[in-house]
Amino acid sequence: MFEKPVIDQQQGTLTATQRCKSWGYTGAEAFGGQTKVWSAYSGGGCATWQVTVEYQCTGGAKVAAQ
Repeated sequence: MFEKPVIDQQQGTLTATQRCKSWGYTGAEAFGGQTKVWSAYSGGGCATWQVTVEYQCTGGAKVAAQ
C-alpha cells in the first residue's frame, strides 16, 4: 500500500513517439501529468497499481499528396 509505482518514462516516450510517427508526426511528449489508480486489492490494501501517462504528438502531421 505504501509502495510507489516506478514508471519507465523513456520507454513510454519511445512507445508514444513510434505511435505518433505512424500517424505522420515527428515526435511525442508527456502531456497533463499522470493518473494512478489501484488495480488490485489484497489484504485490505493495494496489491498493484495502474499508472496512465498521456502523451501528445508533436512536430505537425505530414499530409500525404493526393
